[in-house]
Amino acid sequence: ARNQEKNSFVQLLRQEFREEEQHERAQAMVAGEAKEAAKNDIVARLLREEVQEQEKHGQVVVQSLREEIWQQEKRGQVEDQARREAEATAASARSEAAAAAREARLWGDVVAARTVEEQTRLVQLLREREMHPTA
Repeated sequence: ARNQEKNSFVQLLRQEFREEEQHERAQAMVAGEAKEAAKNDIVARLLREEVQEQEKHGQVVVQSLREEIWQQEKRGQVEDQARREAEATAASARSEAAAAAREARLWGDVVAARTVEEQTRLVQLLREREMHPTA
């Protein structure tokens, strides 16, 4: 009976030891999972911060590109205006040159005219043109 009591006691000790061991393993597993979850949270936070930084950088790049496009459009408008003004100036100069050439031909005609009446008529025509340049 004493031997049986001793065996029962040993079995109880072994069972208690196994339960304690299982409990410690479970606690270690829970602690390991908690530690892994904390690591994952840190990684997720770092990734979010990186994404936010990339988004900020992207916004800065987009804003910079918008400003560059605006500057190029503005330069294009200035160049277009300068070209239009140059074309208008050239057209005006051609018109003035053509008018001067017509007047020079008329004065040449005055000088070349054979009679005083013809010269008088051409001078009168020139004066009328000076009074009314479109004529």
